[in-house]
Amino acid sequence: MMNITRKMEDNEGDNGIDENTSSCDNTLESEQLDGVSTDERFVFSIFECVLLLSCVGSFLFDTGSDLLMCYFHYNAGNMWYFGLTAAFVIVPALTMTGFSLRWYILDLNNREVERASWGQWAVRVVFLILQLGPVIRYLETLWYGFKVRSSNKTKSAKEQKDYYCKMVYEDSDAAMLRLFECYMESAPQLVLQLFIVARSPYPKHISWQTIFPWLSILISLISLSTSLVSYQSALRRSLPNKNDLTKTGKVVMFMWRLFVIASRVVALSLFASYSPIALGIFCGIHWIVMTLWIISMKTDFYDNKYEEFLYDAVIGVQFIFCYFNPVDSPTRSRITIYYILVFIENTILMFIWYYNSSPDLWYHVVAMCFQFTSFPLELFLCSYIT
Repeated sequence: MMNITRKMEDNEGDNGIDENTSSCDNTLESEQLDGVSTDERFVFSIFECVLLLSCVGSFLFDTGSDLLMCYFHYNAGNMWYFGLTAAFVIVPALTMTGFSLRWYILDLNNREVERASWGQWAVRVVFLILQLGPVIRYLETLWYGFKVRSSNKTKSAKEQKDYYCKMVYEDSDAAMLRLFECYMESAPQLVLQLFIVARSPYPKHISWQTIFPWLSILISLISLSTSLVSYQSALRRSLPNKNDLTKTGKVVMFMWRLFVIASRVVALSLFASYSPIALGIFCGIHWIVMTLWIISMKTDFYDNKYEEFLYDAVIGVQFIFCYFNPVDSPTRSRITIYYILVFIENTILMFIWYYNSSPDLWYHVVAMCFQFTSFPLELFLCSYIT
């Protein structure tokens, strides 16, 4: 339960934030904890409970839809598509499980973290074997959340605060794992399924097998956007000098991420329909450049340099799709450089696809219009947040 994400602070947005300040680190000293009253800031609402359950549901539904796509491709004899879809499920799951297990092991050396019982470890091992790392952490978050709710006036404010901090730390780790899973699994799946749709002929008959790929694409797109909003919200609550996002701020950030990711994925998918090999080379070069850029920022997520390099490499995969601030420092210049570069890349990829694809495609003009109308919307939403 070590809140390993506290080493990072996402400074991408400061507006749209005016709610409760999280104070898990330095407020206790300034409070009168007489064992009678509880602190109204350390609460776990029904709304937060519903959000956590929705996170569990979206994770299971997203993974389930990808496994179902594997079945469709295998049943149709498309072994190449089946292999890629399965790889984009298995490799991220193993990576995410490795990170989760490592964080549990680090907790054993952290004196500030309460030792888990043998029963807790047994449940954790079962969930990790099933590749459900985020789920068990979300469930532990719910457990501590209910502990917060059960704290009443007969209990001390310190006990309520302790449960609240444990809940926030678990939520931060769960959100971080979900973030890794989304950008190593959902994002590649999104590109792959859009690529398959782009390469497939227009269906003459509407059936479940023609509708489900679009449903899977929509689920992956929503998962990607919500994972970033969820992580930012969880991180802010775990930091004493940050406020949680307001509901308006969360909606605006969700829409901003949605347009950023959608335009990027459309460009990558359509370019892949022109040349999958060229896309692989492009993504490989982009990943190497971004990873080196992240390393140059001197991140300090881990104490071990090899683990730190692996972490930077994983974040580099996310940088293929959108920006994520990996260090606690002003980010306006970096985010400007990144999105200018991505806009130039998207423009080049789209024009290459446009001039080498058939003008009879129903989405030939629609895709180009979406690409260049989404960018002003992204700037507008980004300006609201920053």
